[in-house]
Amino acid sequence: MSVKKLYIFVFSVFVWHVNAQQSFTISVKTYGTCFFNSVKINVTGNKPPYTLSWNTGAVGDTLSNLSGGDFLVHISDSDTTTRDTSVSFSLVYPPCRVSFSNHFTPNGDGINDTWGVSNTIYYPDFLLEVFDRAGQLVHTQRHEYFHWDGTQFGIKLSEATYYYIFFYDEKIKSRFEKGSVTIVR
Repeated sequence: MSVKKLYIFVFSVFVWHVNAQQSFTISVKTYGTCFFNSVKINVTGNKPPYTLSWNTGAVGDTLSNLSGGDFLVHISDSDTTTRDTSVSFSLVYPPCRVSFSNHFTPNGDGINDTWGVSNTIYYPDFLLEVFDRAGQLVHTQRHEYFHWDGTQFGIKLSEATYYYIFFYDEKIKSRFEKGSVTIVR
């Protein structure tokens, strides 16, 4: 499976002054794909080299393959006369949009016979509704996606364009995707 997009967020810049002559400047960048976050910490000031020790046990300026959670990194430099610092932050689980094919051909030839919808596994409380052009509900799915073959109550729907709305969480309807899918027979 390929990576959809690269999300880059600079979410904090911390400056900690040890005294008037010395300071750390720390910037934190997160890089999120559909599946994992990565974090890179850039430290300037005081006396390099820097040592970065993470609450995960990792050492270094980069931490990868993170799904989300709370993190703490302890930062020190080579000058033992200055105080060290720590940075804590939380990462949300990476955004992963659901994607939809725009047509399918349920003609029984084994090729493109069902409607393709990806990444629903990341949204266990989803609600998917499909409507005909008159606004009548013709298909509904909740919580677990199964491949739709273009039928309603076991009867083949007409070759036409249908309209869907996908709620990432059926209880919180503010985040959704909508579009159309065409059945070609």
